[in-house]
Amino acid sequence: MSAPSETVPPTPSSSSAVPPVTPNKPPHVLIGGAGLAGLFLGILLERAGIPYEIFERSAEPRQLGVANCPDLIGYDRVIFSRPELHDMLFKKIPKEKLHMSNKMVTLDQDQDGVTMTFDDNTTAHGDILVGTDEAHSTVRQHLHKTLKKDGLLPNTIIQFGLSSTADEYAASSGWTNQENKGMVDEFRDFKTPYAPPSGGAGAVNAMQDPVLLANHLYDINPTNLKNTKTVLSDYKNERFDAIKDQYPQSHMSAKLIYGHTLWERVLRYVVFNWLPESLQRKQLVKDTAYRPQATF
Repeated sequence: MSAPSETVPPTPSSSSAVPPVTPNKPPHVLIGGAGLAGLFLGILLERAGIPYEIFERSAEPRQLGVANCPDLIGYDRVIFSRPELHDMLFKKIPKEKLHMSNKMVTLDQDQDGVTMTFDDNTTAHGDILVGTDEAHSTVRQHLHKTLKKDGLLPNTIIQFGLSSTADEYAASSGWTNQENKGMVDEFRDFKTPYAPPSGGAGAVNAMQDPVLLANHLYDINPTNLKNTKTVLSDYKNERFDAIKDQYPQSHMSAKLIYGHTLWERVLRYVVFNWLPESLQRKQLVKDTAYRPQATF
């Protein structure tokens, strides 16, 4: 795959108190990770006319019955494999905007934007970096450390895997057996009865998040630090409550699917065998009511 189109040597942070303004020019968006969320966001930005690049550390692309109910949700629900969906999205991204085998090891941000540094010492600079790099996320680890240093990280937030060094991360290829074992050993004794989200929420969020984020990125004009902060804050305010509401539902789904106590087994039997169809349809309507739409 081609080299990043905006690879530049690392530059020192700007000392200016006022960030530069780029009038009538959309932000250049860097996307870290070519999973479902990263690819879907790229497709939306392509349609919105927002410049972007996707950087994936792997050399190759990574890789639901449901009832037909168009009368309730407007379209049929169908079954297909997740790798097929990923492959379909992958083919929609122009090759020059998709950079494989680019393993980000560090990032630096200032008033002029954000710079990603890869394991081969090349860099890419943009106005915004969106982390969609899933497990062992370098973006997430950077944010975790920065917020913790500034005293802004809630005590309830725990980021696993922070003991890994940048070199270990760069050498990693993803979900290997060794990495899986290390992650399991790290949170084996973490005190929680279940581990939501459950019931496919991850894949759903990987498509809903980009829709709302693309809507807000489209509204940045002109491109500067103040406007970027405003639209990202608006995105958070619009998205947070919907995400928060998923947790009790995911917790209940986990009980129904994985619960092994007597009460949970009885509950599972009742729900899957005796629950009236009217209640099932009512829950389906509730589950599918939140459907964000692209506004551009």
